Amino acid sequence: SATVLPASGTALTANTIYAVADAVGTYAFTPPATGWAHGTFTTGSSVSVSFSGTFVGAAPTIEASKAYEFDVFDGVWAVQEVVSA
Repeated sequence: SATVLPASGTALTANTIYAVADAVGTYAFTPPATGWAHGTFTTGSSVSVSFSGTFVGAAPTIEASKAYEFDVFDGVWAVQEVVSA
């Protein structure tokens, strides 16, 4: 488990669950070289987030002041906004 993302543009650590404590502003997600990563993050009031790799479904539009969950395996992302019922 990790509560902090690596530097923007640096590969996520393989086989790690991220529960990011601080809001994400500008960040470039990069998948681990092998394996998987899973996590949740919230965005700040000003946000510019990107993902390198491909997506299951459509690439997400990341908006300010929202919560998101991601999974990545072998460079393929699944990213979705977390909404309450």
